[in-house]
Amino acid sequence: MRAEIARWEEYAETLLRRLTAGTPLEDLIPARAAATAVMAFYLGLEMLTHLDGDRARGEALFAAAEPLAALLGIFLPPPDERA
Repeated sequence: MRAEIARWEEYAETLLRRLTAGTPLEDLIPARAAATAVMAFYLGLEMLTHLDGDRARGEALFAAAEPLAALLGIFLPPPDERA
């Protein structure tokens, strides 16, 4: 299981590096640590969803994160301009 998680962490790191390349966030976000955080968040949220038997908490969390995503979008180039 750890080997599979490591593959997903590597994938997340690659995406984060690609997403932030050439932006002010590139030097602010340590891609490897952020990828680990993304995986920990995903695994934790999945576990809670299964324990609760309800997706409401996860959906509420993503709804609350939308304003932050919009703010971060200010610093990122449009998708068609990314490497």
